[in-house]
Amino acid sequence: MGYALFGKENIMLKRKGISSLLIGCVFALYSLPLDAQVKSFTDDPVKFIEELKSFFDAGTTNKDAARDFLRKFENEYWSIGKTHDSKFNESQKQMCYEVCNLMLKKRLHLPDFTSYLSSMMNFVDTKQPDKNFLSWQDCINKILNGKSIRSYSEFLAMSENLFANNVFYKSPTYEWSSNTNNFEFQYDSVPKVIFSSLNLVCHNNQKDSVVILNTKGIYYPATGKFSGHGGKITWLKAGLEENTVYAEIKKYDISVKSGGYSADSVVFFNKTYFDKPLLGQLTDKALPEAGGMLSYPRFESYSKRLGIKNLSDRVDFEGGFSMRGSKFIGSGNANEDAKLVFKRNDKKFLVVGTKQFFITNEKIMADNANIRIYLDNDSIYHPSLSFKYILKDKQVSLIRSDEGVARTAFLNSYHMLDMYFEELTWKTDDPQIQLKMLFGNTQGEADFESSNFFKLGRYEQIQGIDGSNPLLQIKNYVKSLQGLREFYATDLARYMRITADELRPLLVRMATMGFLNYDTEKDWLQIKDRLFVYLTDRAGKSDYDVINFHSVLPNQSNGLINLLNYELTLRGVSSIILSDSQNVEIFPKEQKVIVRKNRDFTFSGRIHAGRFDFLRENLCV
Repeated sequence: MGYALFGKENIMLKRKGISSLLIGCVFALYSLPLDAQVKSFTDDPVKFIEELKSFFDAGTTNKDAARDFLRKFENEYWSIGKTHDSKFNESQKQMCYEVCNLMLKKRLHLPDFTSYLSSMMNFVDTKQPDKNFLSWQDCINKILNGKSIRSYSEFLAMSENLFANNVFYKSPTYEWSSNTNNFEFQYDSVPKVIFSSLNLVCHNNQKDSVVILNTKGIYYPATGKFSGHGGKITWLKAGLEENTVYAEIKKYDISVKSGGYSADSVVFFNKTYFDKPLLGQLTDKALPEAGGMLSYPRFESYSKRLGIKNLSDRVDFEGGFSMRGSKFIGSGNANEDAKLVFKRNDKKFLVVGTKQFFITNEKIMADNANIRIYLDNDSIYHPSLSFKYILKDKQVSLIRSDEGVARTAFLNSYHMLDMYFEELTWKTDDPQIQLKMLFGNTQGEADFESSNFFKLGRYEQIQGIDGSNPLLQIKNYVKSLQGLREFYATDLARYMRITADELRPLLVRMATMGFLNYDTEKDWLQIKDRLFVYLTDRAGKSDYDVINFHSVLPNQSNGLINLLNYELTLRGVSSIILSDSQNVEIFPKEQKVIVRKNRDFTFSGRIHAGRFDFLRENLCV
């Protein structure tokens, strides 16, 4: 409860119980010349008060506010000739005389005197131990007798708040405090406040907080630094149980102006996921965040290859670990992704890799996730999807977007198809995967192309207006490297005599068509067999097909994969071209086709071949 705080340009008088009229009173400083002011203070208690009154009158034009402040000081604390005892003992009064004379000698102004007297009042009001007063006065004397007193005003302001409510730093933005007045002052070339035991708390102006429990440390007012040792940090403000998720901190340093801190070699506990504690880095800030979604405290493990068995039912995790508020984040590194492994029949079935998984009690999410679904010795692969797993429903959702590498088809080596649809969903307890367009896609068109699909128009589209097709240039570059198929995009650009910036959009395009894998972060290429097969098809040196199962089925699943036998049922397929040169086309009954391994498929319906039509039941092609 600070009684007075006088700024450089104005002085605000504030104390518990004082009328609101006085709170906004402003003193105009330096209104009278210095030679009209008091030259020194005597150690007579009666004369001292009179000299203070003269000094205050000389220092401001707002004499009523000054007199009210001194009347409070005299009647309730100094108590000269009153019926009750003074709140200050004789030793404290003697020190007051000495400090006031020192401040006068240093030509300090009214705000510093007011802050000093307010600090004394706060000290006795909060019943601080006498030893604290002695050590505090010792710091003041050493500051005033030192070469520089530039930090003296800040020291007094800190003292005033510290004695009143245990706040040792206060600004319009942040406030740092202790939960106890168990502190002492020392001076060792600079003043410092030693806290032998405290709960350290930081609040911002919107009541967001940082808390370190059961810690100790030293605060240096001149630099605004708090050096701490030991303590416990919980995730209680993020809604997690304090004895389930917490960290034990060792040494740490805080710049109080920042409203937060980072600490290394922190021992972290998350008993929901880990049997043993983790070692890593902790960061916490008193930060207002949009929508109330707290992302602090944060912890990041040093190890990036941790394993969690049964993170969820039949789902294992491998990778690094971090917490951001209530979110568990599974993280990879530059060389290796974090991974989720979904098991089916006790075998690896779906593997999802990404740089970051965001994990809450309700769901697991990731962007730019690569996935592989294992079908015997084959698989379904995609390099960049949006991944979501709803824990309550045990449902996986994989969404393919229309941007960048994400446009790549789902590459299905079991059925030998490139599958162009938007969403794959799978409930892990169900023996079926659904392949569909997103709800709201009114056209509902999906394509399931042969992996050997070749169209001359597509080849020429890649070539554009350039004289040489980029596919052929890449083939020749691989040949110049004696068959090496992995290299940087910048090296290929140099070979093609174009800039890397000109090449990269083309690489993304070729990646979406399945000719290569392109890691955009590393700028690294892996050339796939399809590029060479496509060029062979273009030269007419191998057989290729034009099979494309075009499915049109709005707001329903275009395809279903039966996980008991891996049959792929395609629906909404009105016709299938087997040979455009020989005019062979199939019209499935009920627009349904069943595709098996290596693109063998079964249908019932009509076959049109040249001038002939045939009806067949359960014909295998």
